[in-house]
Amino acid sequence: MKIKADTLLRAGYRRYENPTRDGESNRWLFQKRVRDQQGTRYFIDIVEYDWSAYSQRTGDRFSYEASVHYYVDDGLPTCVVSCQDDGANASIEALEAYFDQVWTRLELGYYEISL
Repeated sequence: MKIKADTLLRAGYRRYENPTRDGESNRWLFQKRVRDQQGTRYFIDIVEYDWSAYSQRTGDRFSYEASVHYYVDDGLPTCVVSCQDDGANASIEALEAYFDQVWTRLELGYYEISL
């Protein structure tokens, strides 16, 4: 399943006005909180780009760029990872698995611990 706005919404993402937008080309941000029994691990942020204003561009009207801000155990941000892997971007499930694998392999911390 290709990543699109409706599939993101069905997968539990929320749509927000993109706070870092630069014009109409990247108006929307989709975000999902990733939790487990200890708390919030991280948020997956996916920016939707609308290429309709660029007549010279060929291909799909919309594209999506996913990233995650990861944290160390004290809750401080440590790195931002964006996914450029075509296989991981092929579906929402593959994308979420990719970010989970990064979190697990790097033994990263939580955004917040549940009390």
